[in-house]
Amino acid sequence: MENDANPQKRAVNCLRHRERRLSLWRRFIVVELLSWVILISAHPSPEELCPENESEISAMFLLPNTTALIQSMDQNVIQNIKLG
Repeated sequence: MENDANPQKRAVNCLRHRERRLSLWRRFIVVELLSWVILISAHPSPEELCPENESEISAMFLLPNTTALIQSMDQNVIQNIKLG
């Protein structure tokens, strides 16, 4: 290869590649952080959802994966009711 013959070009290409990868990684982190900020700010706090004087209602924030597990159980119940 042409770059193998010239160690200086190989070093420059290696640095450019590393810089490009770091730049992409930084963009990914920024996008992830912004999405978290958007998600967090979109949901009201438990105190806003359920004031203390209304003790019959409770609010709880679940992890993202937990919701999918619970909803799949709900789908089974709904399907059984429709079939039964």
